[in-house]
Amino acid sequence: MEYKWKICLIFFVGFIGKAMAQPVCHEDQYEFEDRCCYACDPGSRVYKDCQASPYEQTSCGQCAKTTFHRGLNRHKHCTPCTRCDAERGLRLKRICTETSDALCATLDGYFCRDPLEGGCRAAQRHSVRCSAGHHIGQKGTADKDTECLKCIHGTFSNGTLTSCQPHTKCESLDLDQIQPGTDSTDSECGKHGSNVTPAMTRIIIIIIPIVVLVLFVVLVVFLSCLKRMNQAQKERSTFQHSAVQTQDVAPGEPNEEKNTMLQNLCCGIMYWVRKS
Repeated sequence: MEYKWKICLIFFVGFIGKAMAQPVCHEDQYEFEDRCCYACDPGSRVYKDCQASPYEQTSCGQCAKTTFHRGLNRHKHCTPCTRCDAERGLRLKRICTETSDALCATLDGYFCRDPLEGGCRAAQRHSVRCSAGHHIGQKGTADKDTECLKCIHGTFSNGTLTSCQPHTKCESLDLDQIQPGTDSTDSECGKHGSNVTPAMTRIIIIIIPIVVLVLFVVLVVFLSCLKRMNQAQKERSTFQHSAVQTQDVAPGEPNEEKNTMLQNLCCGIMYWVRKS
């Protein structure tokens, strides 16, 4: 037991001795290899630490362009200056010097979401619209985003309006209410006794051009067929006329009757097509 106490005492004494041997550096100094070296001034960095033998003080170097150091330091490198990039919605407010960082401000249309020491480190574009059922209560500023407010009962907004609009009162327009309004849509009105909904109206508007197009195509095909029939009939009439002349038959009598009947038929069809 006594042996253990001796070992503990040796370690304790060694620890106290080592602690007392550590140098106590001033505020303008830093510890380096059991000695105190003087720190470099603001705007500079440590080029070489102080030496023990022969004793040399700290060697400092000036901060390079676009870098800085605010206070006394023991660092080998200066801090890079903040960049105020327009791509991030920032502009330069104060230039960077050897002893102070640059300060950024927000561009128009942006607000600061990470302020720092009178400047801004990160910006975000203003919201151009609110969600449906809300209106723009206040446009965005350099400090905050667009303010969106919810529409009260009886009003609506699609998110782009600066104030919610009241629902249309169909009764005041002598119309029936087909669909009640919501916080994002207006009321839908229709004529009295009309069961045609806006959806049906849209369908009718789409169908009518299609029907007209189909009728036009049918008419073109019909006229084309009629023209071909007339051409074929003329060819047959010519052939029959030649045959009749060969047989010494009085020309024109049967063929003229058939041609007259065909012309009357075609005239009747053309008249019906025009009327339709």
